[in-house]
Amino acid sequence: MTRLQVRNGDWILIGDGKKALVLHNEGDAELMNLRRLSVRAQTNPSST
Repeated sequence: MTRLQVRNGDWILIGDGKKALVLHNEGDAELMNLRRLSVRAQTNPSST
């Protein structure tokens, strides 16, 4: 598996069917410092 490099200033989106997080790396590729920019939650997610 290839190792992912997250550089300083990169944004990361993590999501599933109920929630989405937007993170910003304020550290560097070796020592990440992830800060939350946004959280979006679905109050009534689809059941299908």
